[in-house]
Amino acid sequence: MQWWASVWDGIAKFFGYEQWLWGSAAEWLGAIGTAGAFLFGFLLLARDRRKDEQQHADALTVAIRWETGSSLGGGRTYTLVVYMHNASDRPIPVLWITYQRADAKGTPTWYRLPVNQGHAEPVMLDPRKSSTVRIGGFDGPELPVIYVEFSDTRGKQWVRDIRTNEYLSDNKAKKVLAVESKYP
Repeated sequence: MQWWASVWDGIAKFFGYEQWLWGSAAEWLGAIGTAGAFLFGFLLLARDRRKDEQQHADALTVAIRWETGSSLGGGRTYTLVVYMHNASDRPIPVLWITYQRADAKGTPTWYRLPVNQGHAEPVMLDPRKSSTVRIGGFDGPELPVIYVEFSDTRGKQWVRDIRTNEYLSDNKAKKVLAVESKYP
């Protein structure tokens, strides 16, 4: 172990010191405790911020149901009704519904609809307000892959799977956000 001390002392001499002064065990313990407390405080701050952001995102309530009707040919038509309510005290600036279903050729196709309340672009869902989107043309009441996309007041993008009510990871969310707006 003496060779290790001589290596360190050689490095100290290179920097112009006679030898390294390592301090006592109490000084080391104090330094490690201080660094640990700083790191722990930073982690608590980051966790609380994430909790606050997700609390705002969780305030968007989404419910779905099917409506049935009859077509001209006598068959049944199915309309998916997506009901959204902003229960927070802050607005939700951007809101989209993205879903997948088969097109006329049977090919799975993604569709992205703005929750626009009659406007050409998505509009803000005000605090304590609701909006409903009806998506018609389904052959049966099988729930498609469907997401609600929105941003919070800080600009963070959220993508929630309506079927599971879970948020998508950043990588999966990027793929959903890349879908161009298509209308059925």
